[in-house]
Amino acid sequence: MPIDHIRRRIESQFDALDVTRSGYLEWRDWKLFIDRLNTRFADSGTERHETLEKRFYGLWEWLRNQAEIDSVGRISRAEYIDLFLGFPRDVASEPWSRVAQPVADAIVGVVAENGDGRLDEQEFADYLTVAGFGDVDVAQVFRDLDSDGDGFITSAELGALIRDFYLDTDADAPVAQFG
Repeated sequence: MPIDHIRRRIESQFDALDVTRSGYLEWRDWKLFIDRLNTRFADSGTERHETLEKRFYGLWEWLRNQAEIDSVGRISRAEYIDLFLGFPRDVASEPWSRVAQPVADAIVGVVAENGDGRLDEQEFADYLTVAGFGDVDVAQVFRDLDSDGDGFITSAELGALIRDFYLDTDADAPVAQFG
């Protein structure tokens, strides 16, 4: 079933974010994930560090407001998967336009070493490794995403990857490697 491809990607993402391996996403998991990104990409006290913290805290708040958080502030694996599988499958729908692109903007803004607003292949590989997806064929995904062939992934191209991560049911799509 095509939706199974999406489910596997979401499961992989949950597993990468569940840093404490408790079977739940909690603020401490999210904070550890942010710290991992900061350690690699942003020096403490810098604008990049503050931007990353602010954007990913906002994403956590959005996630908490969307998911059914239990009484101790946790999101179970099943709730996380159901949340994203339950979103409209329409690319232009509100959740995707409101979430995917701002997340991509935040990632590119922090990961792009020279601040040029685009990722080269090494920066993309570094981000995927830190985000828990280091086992994908980075070169292939990079080539597939680099729609204009300029050797860089822009925020818009990364936003398309994030959107497709949750929506694309094609077993041969670039995002199929993520799960």
